[in-house]
Amino acid sequence: MSWKTLIVVLLLPTATACAQTETRADSLNTEDVARFTKACTTTSNMGDQLCECAAKKAKADLNETEFAFLLATLEENEDETKRLRGELSPMEAMKAGMFLVNAPAACAREGYEEGDGEGGGQS
Repeated sequence: MSWKTLIVVLLLPTATACAQTETRADSLNTEDVARFTKACTTTSNMGDQLCECAAKKAKADLNETEFAFLLATLEENEDETKRLRGELSPMEAMKAGMFLVNAPAACAREGYEEGDGEGGGQS
């Protein structure tokens, strides 16, 4: 067996595992965005596209705990919100709280409209 073949044989399981991890991460991101969007439209006067835009921004801009805290808050899950609040630093809690002030405005500037679910921005 040549050294090139050996390298391929040794690295193939690693590459496969990485691809599976990325697929799982993409799936979780899609689920998180869907949950956030549903909770956002249920608890606010924002439309689907504006909420989806905010959800995508949250996944991009917040760390995992900040996002989970924001999602628990939107889903009105008081026990989870309280638990996660204990894990956040004061700066992280402020960042998550301010996110709901800033993100919808940023999405609106990108062309998403409030309330009616119609928007000219990208999805």
